[in-house]
Amino acid sequence: MGSYSAKQLDQFIDKMGFSSKNITECVENSFVERGNYNSENMFLKEDLLWMRIMEVNTHPAITINNHTYTGDMDGLDIAKAICASFKTRPQYCDREKLIK
Repeated sequence: MGSYSAKQLDQFIDKMGFSSKNITECVENSFVERGNYNSENMFLKEDLLWMRIMEVNTHPAITINNHTYTGDMDGLDIAKAICASFKTRPQYCDREKLIK
């Protein structure tokens, strides 16, 4: 797995149509004490609860519509699986956009 700079990651996120700023805010706000990475992370706590409910034996795991994803842990494969779960696929699920 390659190593990427924060700038490259932000560019990739923005290219996918998401806001890197919003994602950073989301991460910061996921802690009981905003930005304190030593405080409890509410998302991880909820993830652990769902892991137990879904009887997932490996962690981290990906669930899509309450089904545990068992394919390759590759970004493109995961994106394809998520896109396949939509009844009406969003524009960013177009094949050409996924592979660029």
